[in-house]
Amino acid sequence: MEKILTMHDLERKTLKEIYAFARDYKIAYYSQMNKKELSLAVLRAQDKKRGFVQMEGVLEIVSQEGFGFLRPINYGPSQEDVYI
Repeated sequence: MEKILTMHDLERKTLKEIYAFARDYKIAYYSQMNKKELSLAVLRAQDKKRGFVQMEGVLEIVSQEGFGFLRPINYGPSQEDVYI
């Protein structure tokens, strides 16, 4: 059984090591991503292969309507945000 990677695992790896995972998962344009973006892309590809997505970050409630965004990168808006 293949080891399930976590963000903690990827934070401890070099960018070159993460590039190898990106190639394995056939992530497009991986060389243009910073380490955090690439790590999230690897985790997303891994989760997609497993059949579900798991994210962690900071939840920002932006409205009294009861919705917000899970912000996985540096606590600020990014393309990786998840609408909740």
